[in-house]
Amino acid sequence: MVETGATRQVAMVQGLLTIEGVPERFVQGFGRRLRLSAGDLRHVAGVASRDGRLDDATRILGRARLVGDRLQRAGFAGEAGQIGLTLRSLAPSEDGRILMLLGFRDDDADGGGFFCDIFAPPPVFEALSDAVHAGTAQALSVSAATSLWVRESQRDAVPDLPVDWHLGLEPNGRDSTPARGRVETLEWHLAPAPSPEPGAPAEDEPHETTADQLSALNWSLKQIALVLTFLLIVVALK
Repeated sequence: MVETGATRQVAMVQGLLTIEGVPERFVQGFGRRLRLSAGDLRHVAGVASRDGRLDDATRILGRARLVGDRLQRAGFAGEAGQIGLTLRSLAPSEDGRILMLLGFRDDDADGGGFFCDIFAPPPVFEALSDAVHAGTAQALSVSAATSLWVRESQRDAVPDLPVDWHLGLEPNGRDSTPARGRVETLEWHLAPAPSPEPGAPAEDEPHETTADQLSALNWSLKQIALVLTFLLIVVALK
C-alpha cells in the first residue's frame, strides 16, 4: 500500500478499478449487503445558519461497526474500527427511501476517520428520535446496498465468508471516494419495560370501585344480622 498523500495512477476499465502499486483489482456490484451495528445513540437538537437562513440541525449521533466484514480504503493500509454515525431527516418532499453516505475524513473537528451518514424520511427519523430522547433505544441495526468495492478475488465469496469492503479512490490517486447506498432495513432495539415493584398492583388489574366496597359492606351487615337473629332464637328457646 502507498502512504497517504502519494499520487498514483487510477484507472477504471469495464467496471474494474485498478490502482498503481496495488496488485489486485476491485469490483462493484457485489450482491452482499453491508451490515452495521450501532450503539451509544444520543439525540442532538439545534439549528445551523447557512447563507442567511436557519436550517434544522437536529440529528442522532452514535458509533457503528461492521457486522462480520471489514471496511478499508482502496490503496491504503488499515481498517475501520469505530465509525462515526449521524442520522438526519430528509426533506418532507423526498420519497420513502433511506439513503446512506459512507466515507473518510482526513481532518475533522471530531478527529477524522470513517463516517456514515444516514438520511431517513421524517416519520422514521421522528420515531427513532423520540425513542433515543426517551432513552429506550439501545442499539441500531442497518442493512444497505452500497457502491463500495471488493477485491476481485472476493466477488464470489460465499455468504458466511467475511469480505473486505473498500472505499474507492479519486482520479487524483490521493483521496478516497465516498460510497453511496440505499438502506434496506433500519431497526432499533427498545429497552424492556421496567418490572413492577413487589406488592404493587399490576396496571391491568381493575381498581376496586365504590360500588364494590358498598356491596362488600352490605354483605357483612347481613351476616351480622343473621348471627343476632340466631342468638335471639336461642335465648327465646331457653
